[in-house]
Amino acid sequence: MKKIFRNMAMALSLGMLITGSAFAATETTTMNVTATVGAACTISTTPVSFGLYSGALKNANGTITVNCTSGAPYNVGIDEGNNEAGGFRNITNGTDTIIYELYSDAGYTTIWGDNGMTGGNYPFGNPVAGTGTGVDQTLTVYGELSAGPLVSIGSYSDTVDVTVEF
Repeated sequence: MKKIFRNMAMALSLGMLITGSAFAATETTTMNVTATVGAACTISTTPVSFGLYSGALKNANGTITVNCTSGAPYNVGIDEGNNEAGGFRNITNGTDTIIYELYSDAGYTTIWGDNGMTGGNYPFGNPVAGTGTGVDQTLTVYGELSAGPLVSIGSYSDTVDVTVEF
């Protein structure tokens, strides 16, 4: 029994010597690991809903939510809408129209347009500029429905395209 243990001990020692001598030298180098982050943005909206119109000036708000890569500059533009006529945005019901405008400020002084952004054709206002933070940024759209004579009963609407350039 002693002989078996002695032979096993010698075999283990011999194995360690062989293993140790097979890995006696080493060399180390480095490997770069890289990635490139490009600008990316998403955009969503909530409607501007004026509700019941009585012929008086009326205001309503909607929102545009932009989420762009942190540090990415962007512009958000709103086009003239499907019912633009004579440089005015209009909500329509058949041939009846009510003039409205969209603004980027609560004072209703800065018209929100696209001013020639790619594919844009509503030069009566300017896009809104920003810089991405990597999280949602909510922009308020201030709508103003013009005062005017009462028009026919019905539902009036328009659709505008909202674009983010980055």
